[in-house]
Amino acid sequence: MAIVLITGCSTGIGFETALQFGRSGNQVYATMRNLDKAGPLRDAARQENLDVRIHQLDVDSRVSIDAAIAAILAEAGQVDVLVNNAGVTGMGSIEETTDSELHAVMETNFFGPLRVIRGIVPAMRERRSGTIVNVTSVAGRLVAGLASQYHCSKWALECASETLALELRQFGVRVAIVEPGFFVTPILDKAAEAWGDNENAPYADLERRMRDLYAQATVGGGHPSVVARAIENAVTTTEPRLRYLVGADAESFVGGRQRITDEEYLVLGEEQSDEQWWTRFMEMFPMPVEA
Repeated sequence: MAIVLITGCSTGIGFETALQFGRSGNQVYATMRNLDKAGPLRDAARQENLDVRIHQLDVDSRVSIDAAIAAILAEAGQVDVLVNNAGVTGMGSIEETTDSELHAVMETNFFGPLRVIRGIVPAMRERRSGTIVNVTSVAGRLVAGLASQYHCSKWALECASETLALELRQFGVRVAIVEPGFFVTPILDKAAEAWGDNENAPYADLERRMRDLYAQATVGGGHPSVVARAIENAVTTTEPRLRYLVGADAESFVGGRQRITDEEYLVLGEEQSDEQWWTRFMEMFPMPVEA
């Protein structure tokens, strides 16, 4: 049995990950910013008789993090596994994104995980054991137009995670990066609704294409339980890796981007018809029949 701390558990990937680790007999501390949203997870865990204990933790607040970790350590004695999952979306062009909008996304998606890590790592390092899983995204491996805030935060977390993996290796603490593709979660729903339909807007063509892409993903995207199983596997595997792509579309996105040059990729930003854009997009990223 492991003591598992997970952030962002009210819905989506965090919700499913809490249940997944609980089903495997672990003692799970499922945290979330707003405990008013704890009902569904509490009911699901009770129905399956899982040891899932819900705590308030806002990754944007050092005070909240310290209080949650102190309470968990007082009860459990240690944390064996940390899963940094809490996150928010952030869409918009570089030109139209304000400083405050970018700061807000970076606060949750980048600085938040680092705050939790700093609260957990000292004990793991001294104990010379533990696993940290940072949930990033394929958005941390390649970019799409009009998603600057989200991509910047995930690229930054990828960098910090790899750095942390190097730093902690000598102490027997492992870091894993889980990179989902499109999965149907509230974040995906919010992203699909992020762009307007003003055809006179400067980035109207790209907004329309991104809106269509995300709308398709909300229909064809995978279930977050798939990511939950991948996270557990990243922790329990006997052949650990640093990075875990999750979802057939994730393999297509990252593999496709690696196969082409920067200049070949940038043609997606050229002025062109929707038909031309989608033809080029599918040539770069041939999607499996079922992602």
